[in-house]
Amino acid sequence: MPAFLYTDLMDIYAADQTSGAYTVPVATGIRCRLCETSKKDIMAGLVRVQGLEARVLIFPPEVVMDPLYQLRINNHRWNLNSGTDQSARGPSGEIVYRSYDTVHAPESTESIDP
Repeated sequence: MPAFLYTDLMDIYAADQTSGAYTVPVATGIRCRLCETSKKDIMAGLVRVQGLEARVLIFPPEVVMDPLYQLRINNHRWNLNSGTDQSARGPSGEIVYRSYDTVHAPESTESIDP
């Protein structure tokens, strides 16, 4: 996917092993795109209970993502939905981009210092 299509920046955090808070930076400033989920998918039940709080995250193929990570995109926190990772392939079989379904994180996890 051409870099200019990535319109957002994300920071990736892991949970602190002592406190459980997502304060351990894994990577910062990664280009990505956070896409709205279609209302058609919500009505069809293809989106989990979170409804309008759900988004699809698209990111470069070289980024390694663990479903236990938490992301900060546009000053909002997002959790990855385990088992929803996908890889889009180009005509020659190379991975063009990766994606994950995400859901807005509870407010209690959003108080991370920049």
